[in-house]
Amino acid sequence: MAGCSGSAGPAPSVTPTVPSPAGSPKPTTASLTPTTPAVAIEQQCRSNLVLDGRAIALTSLNPSSASSTVSLIDVTTPSDPQQLCTYPVFRWQARFISASVLGYAAYLANSNPSDGEIGTFDILRASSRTVVRWQNGGFGAGTFAWSPDGSLAYVRATAGTDALSGAGSWELHIRQRGQDRVLTTLPGVPGRGVSADDDDTFLAFSPDGQYIALETTFTGPSQVRAAADGSLVKALPQGITMAVWAGTGLFYRDQGGVYRWDPTGTTSLVLPGVKWIRPRASSDGKWIAYSVRDSTGLPHVNVFSVSAGTTFSISSGGRVDAVFLTPTILWDREERLCTASDACFMSPTLPTGMTFIYDLATRLESRSVIAAVGAVWPRMD
Repeated sequence: MAGCSGSAGPAPSVTPTVPSPAGSPKPTTASLTPTTPAVAIEQQCRSNLVLDGRAIALTSLNPSSASSTVSLIDVTTPSDPQQLCTYPVFRWQARFISASVLGYAAYLANSNPSDGEIGTFDILRASSRTVVRWQNGGFGAGTFAWSPDGSLAYVRATAGTDALSGAGSWELHIRQRGQDRVLTTLPGVPGRGVSADDDDTFLAFSPDGQYIALETTFTGPSQVRAAADGSLVKALPQGITMAVWAGTGLFYRDQGGVYRWDPTGTTSLVLPGVKWIRPRASSDGKWIAYSVRDSTGLPHVNVFSVSAGTTFSISSGGRVDAVFLTPTILWDREERLCTASDACFMSPTLPTGMTFIYDLATRLESRSVIAAVGAVWPRMD
């Protein structure tokens, strides 16, 4: 396709005894010398591309559609998504910072430890900028989040002591106004197995940009900090997982169910006994979609109303990985129970290859041509 094509070019780089998480943030040195990004992001876009005012998403499309590469699509009408750009090779974690700028983390080797970088990619200019670069990073290195004002929170993870170790330690950093600060240092990550339904790492700013939440089952403690000065606001309970911001609240799960913490200091149990999996909030903060498994292991997608505190199910079963494409349109993927002949590893279910969209306004479900969804804009982390 003609239009904004090309690879990203050079741009400036800004790149456990465990102290108490309440310790004062420490300023660190960050490089301001120009460097060439280690990754080249190739894209092909429509001519005269306009992104502002659209609901857009990075997706993989089904093989029967126009392209099997990663695509940037307009999902304003989810039943008829319009392809805007394609990316022949896309191996990075990515989130939208704005409608036209992506934040990404790229790992330069498929191994642990690995070198890597966090950067930004301007879709309209087809240009990237390295923000942080690391070497010999362990498990968790490059976990990142962007605030509405462009501040960056990220994890630096040192390599483990041996081939079986996940990471030697985690440092939670914030980069804002040209300064890079360490907010806290967490213990190392031991080598172990991973549970897809129980393990999680969530790093995100609150929608108003005032707070940073780090929830992880791999080290700890999970916590909420003030973005302005890095001070500890809330040490979250041990053993929590599957966190998400919605509205003004941070929601998370433990053995007792799903809780809501608010910056006012209140914590309340909102879904007793519910073991939600991979919650995702709508961009307006009104809804949270999540999966739960029934007694057979089959997953169901439910939707929680943040204001009313009520839930409803959107299907009879076999749905996972729900993502809001718009404030009222959900995408999800169908799975079935594994059989004796299936090679199931981390889950009792397998994808069927079918995906769906669900309209919260009409309560109707239909087939989707979108095979997988990554980043969505407008977003709610």
